[in-house]
Amino acid sequence: SAEALEPIHTAMRLNPHYPTNYPFNLGWAYQRVGQYAEAIAALKEAISLNPNFIIAYTTLAISYRLQWVSQQSPAGQLLEPAMTAVQQALALNDSWHWNHVVSGLIYLYQQHYEQALAEMERGMALAPTEAGTYAALAMVLSCVGRTEDALAAAAQALRLKSEVADEHLGII
Repeated sequence: SAEALEPIHTAMRLNPHYPTNYPFNLGWAYQRVGQYAEAIAALKEAISLNPNFIIAYTTLAISYRLQWVSQQSPAGQLLEPAMTAVQQALALNDSWHWNHVVSGLIYLYQQHYEQALAEMERGMALAPTEAGTYAALAMVLSCVGRTEDALAAAAQALRLKSEVADEHLGII
């Protein structure tokens, strides 16, 4: 809820030399309440304070993607910056599975199906016991017409315990 944003705003007002995690936490909180433009601004600030903040790049890409999915801004203005952000995250850490999952989802929305599938498979190879990777793979497989494979991946997602309980059942 919006009330969750106030403690972060207060902390930032009280300490004008706040650490990098403050704008990141603010961006994450804005993202969780669906205020994607505000999330993007806060995450860009976090990155400007620490250009090696991997999860900030990934979260920025997710925010752009969610803003596109929710149709809060014209599509052409969001998927390219989302891809740029996730490519920065991949350049900093190619072995974190979520970077590949997010990249795969962006490729999917750009209708680059082979790249989307390759990124999902890379994410799954890096985290073979993470439910979210299978859920995302199922989504891509479904979109490329591989229904049986998509059903198998979805079933595997349901069998595995997600890093965050039941998060794999929500919007990826």
